[in-house]
Amino acid sequence: MLAKSKYLKEVTITGLIILVPAFMPLLTAFEIDAIHLGVIICINLTIGLLTPPVGTGQFIVSSIADVRVKAHVSQI
Repeated sequence: MLAKSKYLKEVTITGLIILVPAFMPLLTAFEIDAIHLGVIICINLTIGLLTPPVGTGQFIVSSIADVRVKAHVSQI
């Protein structure tokens, strides 16, 4: 699922729209709580938003903090 979030990180709503219906039959089959899946998907999509190769969240943080992306990434 973490690999999916790296490809769907540009728009997290799109990730939710694609992943939730795909995993709902598995949830009912294995009797897993839907809230638990929602939390896992949101965390994984956030990790995908913040990590390279694109790291859209890093560009947002660097523009707000007035720091170059290279300096910001070297601190991570």
